[in-house]
Amino acid sequence: MDDLTPLQEEALAIVSIYGPAAFYALPTGNRRTVNRNNNAVEEAPTPVYTLKVSLEEPDFDYDPTTASLSEDLSRTTISAGSSSHNHKKTNTKELEFRIYFPTGYPETNTTSPVHEIVSIYYGTLRLTDTMLREIDQGLEDCFVPGEVVVFSWIEWLRTYLEELETRDVQEDDQDEEEEDEEEEEVGDYDIEDDPSSHASEGQRGASDYYLADDASSGRHPHHPSSSYHPTDVTSPRLNGPPSGSLFQIRTGAPIVDRKSVFVAHLAAIRQPGEVPWMIQQLKQENKKVIKATHNIMAFRVENENGTISQDNDDDGETAAGSRLLHLMSILDVKNVVVVVSRWYGGIPLSADRFKHINNAARLLLDECGYIPTSGTDDAASAASAASGKKKGSKPNKKAGKR
Repeated sequence: MDDLTPLQEEALAIVSIYGPAAFYALPTGNRRTVNRNNNAVEEAPTPVYTLKVSLEEPDFDYDPTTASLSEDLSRTTISAGSSSHNHKKTNTKELEFRIYFPTGYPETNTTSPVHEIVSIYYGTLRLTDTMLREIDQGLEDCFVPGEVVVFSWIEWLRTYLEELETRDVQEDDQDEEEEDEEEEEVGDYDIEDDPSSHASEGQRGASDYYLADDASSGRHPHHPSSSYHPTDVTSPRLNGPPSGSLFQIRTGAPIVDRKSVFVAHLAAIRQPGEVPWMIQQLKQENKKVIKATHNIMAFRVENENGTISQDNDDDGETAAGSRLLHLMSILDVKNVVVVVSRWYGGIPLSADRFKHINNAARLLLDECGYIPTSGTDDAASAASAASGKKKGSKPNKKAGKR
């Protein structure tokens, strides 16, 4: 290891975790002679590496530096009529970059390495200009002068790809829901409430939270778009929607982190069958909720025989619903449904998003008296750990509640 450069050591660390195809040097030609202060000096060519980032399992048997042409072709296809490398689609879902490392990397570097993206496709998903700018900014955020940066950037990119796939799946689900609604709904329809009027999560993210006017968010016809449908049969279910606004919905103060906004809502319920109607009423009364990137839901109801009926819905934020339900179980709250709305701000939060979801819910449950104030020190401590409360993540006290 003593004879290796920091770049070579970083490359070995990356390959040991993500496979030989993740990071490898490209041929750069022979040493060249340059004139410095009237002296001829031999200089090594600038190191150029290929970086491939994917969420798939690494293939340690495939080494691109020794692979045959047929192996390479089996992993790559070129779109018809394309002559530019910027239109390459890969059979595997990965981001591919060329990185040009300056002399003296990383000790003498004051800026991040120059890089270019080889393909503007992640699998079949074409990257937008906004996504490319986010990726570039991610490298700048990871860069620390004098330190290697590629390993940190890979971790950032993997988190970014996880959120990118969540956006893609959610938008596909929304397209299907909108097609169903167009067939079912006849009559007046408020176009401002149509998620299809927002092309991407970045457009219909946190900005929708700030732009929506509560004063104009009156009642309007809208079917609940939540994927949750109760299947519990231990309690009777409603045969139709409740008449009027039966739910006293409370809304907590927003938690804001890196442009993402998290807001909790809750209402008392008596049976699981009331959950869809509570969600419908919430969306009818608050346009912001309709335009949220995710509406994570969990409920717990105590039946007449003492058993507990409970369920949750991620609404595209994988594992968030089960985490929220786990928090409610620790607190032993009953006969309540909690919905936490998230408006994505364009910056991946990684695991912090789960902490904010649970923290927003816990604060509102406490404010509304669902968490006993005595004899629950252990439960409160466990709940605080489950919500991952941080000193730096404070709710916005200026916001009121409905």
